[in-house]
Amino acid sequence: MSPELIDQLSRLFKNLSDICPTIIIAGNHDCNLNNLSRMDCL
Repeated sequence: MSPELIDQLSRLFKNLSDICPTIIIAGNHDCNLNNLSRMDCL
Protein backbone atom coordinates (compact mmCIF):
# COMPACT_ATOMS: atom_id res chain seq x y z
CA MET A 1 0.00 0.00 0.00
CA SER A 2 1.41 3.35 -1.02
CA PRO A 3 0.81 6.79 0.51
CA GLU A 4 -0.97 7.77 -2.72
CA LEU A 5 -3.38 4.85 -2.40
CA ILE A 6 -4.19 5.76 1.20
CA ASP A 7 -4.81 9.37 0.15
CA GLN A 8 -7.09 8.36 -2.73
CA LEU A 9 -9.08 5.88 -0.65
CA SER A 10 -9.45 8.39 2.18
CA ARG A 11 -10.90 10.93 -0.24
CA LEU A 12 -13.16 8.28 -1.82
CA PHE A 13 -14.63 7.21 1.53
CA LYS A 14 -15.01 10.83 2.67
CA ASN A 15 -16.83 11.77 -0.55
CA LEU A 16 -19.08 8.69 -0.33
CA SER A 17 -19.94 9.44 3.29
CA ASP A 18 -20.95 12.97 2.28
CA ILE A 19 -23.50 11.47 -0.14
CA CYS A 20 -24.90 8.61 1.93
CA PRO A 21 -24.14 6.46 4.98
CA THR A 22 -21.11 4.33 4.16
CA ILE A 23 -20.28 0.96 5.72
CA ILE A 24 -16.89 -0.67 5.14
CA ILE A 25 -16.82 -4.44 5.60
CA ALA A 26 -13.44 -6.13 5.95
CA GLY A 27 -12.95 -9.05 3.60
CA ASN A 28 -10.85 -12.15 4.12
CA HIS A 29 -7.75 -10.46 2.63
CA ASP A 30 -8.01 -7.34 4.80
CA CYS A 31 -6.96 -8.84 8.12
CA ASN A 32 -3.96 -10.77 9.39
CA LEU A 33 -5.32 -13.74 11.33
CA ASN A 34 -1.81 -15.11 11.93
CA ASN A 35 -0.79 -12.05 13.95
CA LEU A 36 -3.74 -10.57 15.86
CA SER A 37 -1.59 -7.83 17.43
CA ARG A 38 -1.12 -6.14 14.04
CA MET A 39 -3.58 -3.63 12.64
CA ASP A 40 -5.91 -4.51 9.77
CA CYS A 41 -5.31 -2.86 6.39
CA LEU A 42 -8.64 -1.06 6.62
